[in-house]
Amino acid sequence: MTQAYKLIYKKKAELNTRKGEIIFLTSVRDASRYSLTPDQYALAKLFDGRRTKTEVLELYRKKYGIELTEENLQEFLDNLEDSGLLERSASILPGSDNVVENLTWARGDTAESSEAEVDSDPEESMESYPPETEDEMIMRKGRRRKRVSTAPNRVTKAGKAGSYTKDVKLLVSIPIGWLMPLARLLTLPIHGRISVVLFFAAAIGALFGLWNDRFDVVRDLKLLMEPLIIAQTLLISMFSVNLAGQLARAGAAYFYSKKVPKFGIALAFNVLPRFYVSLAEHAGLLSLDQRRGIILSALYANVIVFSIASFMWFITKNDGTFLPLLMIGIAILSVVRLVLALNPLSKRGGYYLLSAKLGVPLLRERALFALMGKTLATKPGEKTISPWALRLYGVLVIAWLLGVTALITVVLGGWLEANWGGLGVLIFIGLASATLYAPLKQARLARSKIGKGKRGSDDLRKQQKPTTWTTRAVRLVLLVGLILIGMLPYTYEPGGELVLLPLADSRADVRAQIEAPIEEILVTEGQAVKKGELLARLSDDEEQRNIATVEATIKKLQAELAKAEAGPTKEEIASAKQRVETARVNYQFAKQSAERYAVLSEKGTVSRQEYENSQSKADNSRELVTQASTDLDLLMSWTRPEDIDAIKASIAREEAQLDYYRQRLGYSELRSPIDGVIASGSILTAAGNYLERGDLFAIVADNQHLLGEIKVPQADIGEVRIGAPVRIKFWSFPDREFKGVVQSIAPTADKSDYGKIVRVRTEVENPDGLLKANLTGQAKIVGQEKPVVLVFSRMLVRFIQVELWSWLP
Repeated sequence: MTQAYKLIYKKKAELNTRKGEIIFLTSVRDASRYSLTPDQYALAKLFDGRRTKTEVLELYRKKYGIELTEENLQEFLDNLEDSGLLERSASILPGSDNVVENLTWARGDTAESSEAEVDSDPEESMESYPPETEDEMIMRKGRRRKRVSTAPNRVTKAGKAGSYTKDVKLLVSIPIGWLMPLARLLTLPIHGRISVVLFFAAAIGALFGLWNDRFDVVRDLKLLMEPLIIAQTLLISMFSVNLAGQLARAGAAYFYSKKVPKFGIALAFNVLPRFYVSLAEHAGLLSLDQRRGIILSALYANVIVFSIASFMWFITKNDGTFLPLLMIGIAILSVVRLVLALNPLSKRGGYYLLSAKLGVPLLRERALFALMGKTLATKPGEKTISPWALRLYGVLVIAWLLGVTALITVVLGGWLEANWGGLGVLIFIGLASATLYAPLKQARLARSKIGKGKRGSDDLRKQQKPTTWTTRAVRLVLLVGLILIGMLPYTYEPGGELVLLPLADSRADVRAQIEAPIEEILVTEGQAVKKGELLARLSDDEEQRNIATVEATIKKLQAELAKAEAGPTKEEIASAKQRVETARVNYQFAKQSAERYAVLSEKGTVSRQEYENSQSKADNSRELVTQASTDLDLLMSWTRPEDIDAIKASIAREEAQLDYYRQRLGYSELRSPIDGVIASGSILTAAGNYLERGDLFAIVADNQHLLGEIKVPQADIGEVRIGAPVRIKFWSFPDREFKGVVQSIAPTADKSDYGKIVRVRTEVENPDGLLKANLTGQAKIVGQEKPVVLVFSRMLVRFIQVELWSWLP
């Protein structure tokens, strides 16, 4: 028999709020009030006791342009029927046991329920979608509960009665369509058993790999402790993990409802900007199991991010870049977020799953009420647990909150106070106030445990149309296009950070080679000079004097050599004989005189002094005879070859000394050793200053061809070849590309902050003279051409060929 339904209610009231119109219907069964949105009420009115569900679906689609599934419609009807707002006008068909929160309960039977305080942690809605069937919307961020009158004959008043949904305000709305492929990837574990198996296999493989490379993990963790690095890593990791969690929620919501959620940036704790997915419009489209699936998808996302980040760390750990540190930071943060999310004491995924498992909504609120000796009202059919269990859970929750508060106060507050003093304390108080503002305001407004209606589905996405042959053709063309693109040749260009070296290869020092004062300076700083150009003169007085002395000595020795080689003449022989004869005559006379003075001295006729003088003259005369005889003998015996050789050696020695002094004379002129410019600030002396040997006078920099050093990761050094072209961009000139050529590759690898690197030197062209020593930039070394797919999968291939190979026993 065909089943039909009819909407029934005792009284209807309308309330306009900032979020739109809300319609309140009073149940004829127990006078309880229920809130509906205009779209929900329009759908409910179509059930007039004669139309079937199929007819209503068709009419709703034609009238409002909205398509609903039979499953969603049946859940909506079950909710209306359980609320006493619907009756069956034909045979009764079995309904669903799950109650969807399209309507929310507002009985207010007891004082406890009317005064119930509702927790509203701003962080919760950023993480998961609440699973409870009862008061499901209460668990969302920013929900406000306002007191509602339960008297059947009173109309609710604005500001005092009625409830509305205040969804988290998006500061910036971002189109999510282009991110949906990534969102679907993050929701793979909820698609089936095979996906779950792959999910756990990837996580276990990541853990095994990290344990296998634990020493490298420890190395990178030590590098992460640098303040600047950990700040950068933490910031990027927080946004990455947050984005993944929100995309997972969006992907799961779309998977279950075929409706794309709103996505954007909102404030967490009224301070921190975060990505946020609004699921307020999905409440009426999701069953209890589907809402649990959304919660699990956010938890799964943390594990997926951990697996992907670990995998990326494996293939980049030796790249010598910041990327492996970032990946290990993201992996660690995702694990921390997962542990915190599974904590049942914090109102996050673990708490909601526990609440759903126990079948007890508002578990934390009930536990806190139990500690105060009160009981929160329970809807008929809801499960209850022991008051002692509630009290124990409440104590654990309070201990957890106090512990977290104390930890944040001690760590963050202590750090701010230690580094910023009183200003740090004010900053901490401001942050704490901004964080607690929203919860305190909600606690002041919350008074009773009432339900809230969900937004209607006025913008429900229509059911997806069947795939046509045109769609298949487009997909095939795209697939073929991707394959062709993957086969295109692509030049792989390894590279790294480049520094222009201030070394001798790209500059030359002009230093004093002699000790002398500066006599004249002929250049200025920044002046362009050519190789060999005179830069300055030093005083050369000492060198000129030494040169003159040595030249005179050489002339004398040369004359002696010529004389020795020519031999004596007759005149020289006669003169020598005459000198001998004269010496002998003088000696005889002196000898006789000395003998006479000796006799007279004995007689006392002459003094002793006169006697001694005569003896001295006689001795000298005898020596002159000997010398003259020797000279005559030498002259008569001719000059020996040994004597001639000795004279020649003396001449050679003096000539070498002359060359040395002339070289020193050349050193008095300071000339440029290369083409370049006088480096700014390098002329360290002035005219008249005395330079010691080795003192620096100026620096000439080759500004046409500079030497650069590229830090190439060891994983890419196999692609580098000497003579390969280099493309360079400097931070100082981002709009211009400079050229270079690889000159040399270091024979060993060096350690860097991000792993092993190999230093590659390149000659950098600088025709305009713009580049300066010590400038930094990025360089790409032109490598070999390979297919696109091989170039962009190098890390993966290397990971398989090296890392996985090392795991094999």
